[in-house]
Amino acid sequence: MQDAWHIIKWIWVVVFGAYLIVQVVAAWRLKGIRKKRSTTIALMMVIVMGVSDAIRSIFFFENRVADQIGMLVIGMAAIVATTVLVVMFCGGLVRATDGQDDAEHGMQRLKLS
Repeated sequence: MQDAWHIIKWIWVVVFGAYLIVQVVAAWRLKGIRKKRSTTIALMMVIVMGVSDAIRSIFFFENRVADQIGMLVIGMAAIVATTVLVVMFCGGLVRATDGQDDAEHGMQRLKLS
């Protein structure tokens, strides 16, 4: 072991694992527009991973620095995606008192009368 890259690599693996857990819960719990957004986030993560792997394997074959940069990009994208999904969950905690909530937006209805 020449440097601390192996530790950093495992940290990003844990971050990506946490993202996967949050994404599975989002697919299970969210409804309406929020479910569509979580699916879009999952698709964006797949695209980021595909582009990162393609760049590493096609353009920089067996290049250690390209591998490290690719892993950091995927880890940063996983942090952003996890943060967005957690904010979507926290925004979904607002519920109507009469049991009727707007499932499409996850917002509380106003009672004007």
